[in-house]
Amino acid sequence: MKKSILCLSLIVGVSLTAQQADQNGSIRFQSYPLGQPLSGFETEALPERSAETFKVQKEIPRVTQRTMNLYEEIIGESTYDLQTNRSCQSRIIHDADRTAATWTFSAQTAPASPDRGTGYAWDDGSGWVNYEARIESFRTGWSSLFKTTAGRECVVNHPGDGMFSFIYRDTGTETWTETVLPTVHDNIGFWWSRAVAGGADGNSIHVIGLSKPVASGGAITNDQDGSLMYWRSQDQGATWDIQDFQPVGMGSADIVRYTADSYQIISDGDDIAIAVFHDFADSFVMISHDNGDSWTKTILFDFPVDLYDMNTAIIDQDGDEIPDTVASSDGSGALLFDANGMLHATFGAMDYLDETIGDGGAYVFFPGLGGLYYWNESMGADNQVLIADLQDLDADEIFSYGSDLANYGVSMTSMSGLAKDDNGNIYVVYSAGMDNLFYEDNNGNTFNYRHLFMMASQDGGVSWGTPVDITPEDVEEESPLIECVYPSVFNQVIDGNVILTFQRDLEPGTIATPASVDDEVESGTVIVYLEASVDQVLTIDDVESNSPFSLYPNPSREGVIYLNGVDANYQYFITDVLGKKVAAGRLIKGQNMISTQNLESGSYLLNFWNAEKSYVEKFLVD
Repeated sequence: MKKSILCLSLIVGVSLTAQQADQNGSIRFQSYPLGQPLSGFETEALPERSAETFKVQKEIPRVTQRTMNLYEEIIGESTYDLQTNRSCQSRIIHDADRTAATWTFSAQTAPASPDRGTGYAWDDGSGWVNYEARIESFRTGWSSLFKTTAGRECVVNHPGDGMFSFIYRDTGTETWTETVLPTVHDNIGFWWSRAVAGGADGNSIHVIGLSKPVASGGAITNDQDGSLMYWRSQDQGATWDIQDFQPVGMGSADIVRYTADSYQIISDGDDIAIAVFHDFADSFVMISHDNGDSWTKTILFDFPVDLYDMNTAIIDQDGDEIPDTVASSDGSGALLFDANGMLHATFGAMDYLDETIGDGGAYVFFPGLGGLYYWNESMGADNQVLIADLQDLDADEIFSYGSDLANYGVSMTSMSGLAKDDNGNIYVVYSAGMDNLFYEDNNGNTFNYRHLFMMASQDGGVSWGTPVDITPEDVEEESPLIECVYPSVFNQVIDGNVILTFQRDLEPGTIATPASVDDEVESGTVIVYLEASVDQVLTIDDVESNSPFSLYPNPSREGVIYLNGVDANYQYFITDVLGKKVAAGRLIKGQNMISTQNLESGSYLLNFWNAEKSYVEKFLVD
């Protein structure tokens, strides 16, 4: 196969694609003419978005650095390389017993893949081992991996028909037990599940998944063609006390339909969150603080039309009788509860255009767009901010596209995952298109490669540092010409590293939705375990003070600093230049003194927050 790096001085054109989307999430493409200026594309500039579309937190860094402060190991292979339609699943666990990971596996011809199932690998301290076959006795896919506090390792996934599979093994045995989740809806089938362990004792199981749409052989369920529902077990899967449940705010009165993999679930003790990253409807989170007994809804992104039906209407907000291009989520997002129980979310941006009434739900989307957005509970409803975008890596003030785009159904900065450390820092990993780094297929078509990037916030999401390329070069070819997608990020930093798995390939795109002729054959797709040191993204140089209060003296020379004008009670912690938490306490309204006696000379960040606000201030100690 022919591979080359093409260095262009300007964008010569981009093949925008229209997505013909069945209700079951399958995708068919048709090409638009090269260079056609649709939805913000400019032929010699990075894509721009208006301030009315999304609120921009700050100027996004355009130059990133490459790092090799990494450890990687190939832990598996698969000819079936479509790991998700949109959001990446929870597929990695870590505890004192072992680190383990799953992926959708096949060793046979894709996409039919009759042997498709859960690939599983583990490292108990002796090195990585995998089964080299699926763990199930039947064809399945889309596995979530999680572990209860009692030591039960669990996988939830979907077979081709029927209900979700629940497969588990207990500590001390390598034998997997195969069971099926119960359901009160017979003969409709469920696909594309997500599952986590939670509860105060860590032995509850929470599952969400989609009823099969009509186009896939399912039926209208809960008055929705594709209905997202919730299950709960409080005894490690022995019984299920909640089945096929829709919390208020998720039903047909609010959402017409749901799409494949455009949702997430996360837990932290009794705190549970479900997020929906929608295309033609509101993106939102459902939060429970009682292990799933009750739920509260908050909007992440307010879609401009409620209960929009793509088959019976078009969007024309300005009344000019021309269908409008509208901004929304790309369907791929991530969730994280921090140490204070606050929920954080990231998701990719996307523009959509629905041009025709009565076309069966077809629509146009723009996968060449970039934009990764961030939200947390303290920001309130519909108040997301841009934290990452496509990077101008060669400093020519443009992002150079290839002649075509690989199809993942999401934007060019997407597939995000979140992690936290014990010092209050938050990390995001995402997959992004590479400027001036192309794969050329046998027909001369060129496609931007994707690499993995990591960035950090040291102030609870108020500000974010510069993204760092954490893509290891291809081991055999020692080349950056590799495609890195579908990161599954463990939510806790381990020994100073963000740990994750991802899929690596020599070609952009997937066999299931080929971007080129070359994608129609297996091309060395592997699953990689990666440890990325957080030191490379922790710096206070990128952090800007943002509080309305004055901090003095700065530098601190007398073992104390004062925060003038404190208007409420706050919690606070102080971190050093490496993000290590070195002090913590409370600020009481009217009391503004903070001791620095135990701090060595250097630079520090004071992070302080309450339920309504969060701020950061830089200061020095002499």
